[in-house]
Amino acid sequence: MQALLIFLVAMTPKGEICEHADAILSKQLADGAIIHQQSGDQITISPYFGNYAALGLFEAYQITDDKKYRRRNQVDGLVFQTHGSPGRHS
Repeated sequence: MQALLIFLVAMTPKGEICEHADAILSKQLADGAIIHQQSGDQITISPYFGNYAALGLFEAYQITDDKKYRRRNQVDGLVFQTHGSPGRHS
């Protein structure tokens, strides 16, 4: 499975990787949390979703060497401490 993932990442154009990583960053709140769902003023934060998003950003950093994707991963621990389990964030 890991070999397949490595192959797929290698075949993906860098520009497309940056587009996806930037889309993840666009959902980032000031405290580093990543919005999972939003309905009006209600925002749902999911540490489970955030972990997958962080893995994607880490891969994007490894491929592009763009430090903005690495910085996102440095705040994940603080987000988990702040938001804990899945729930609402306002």
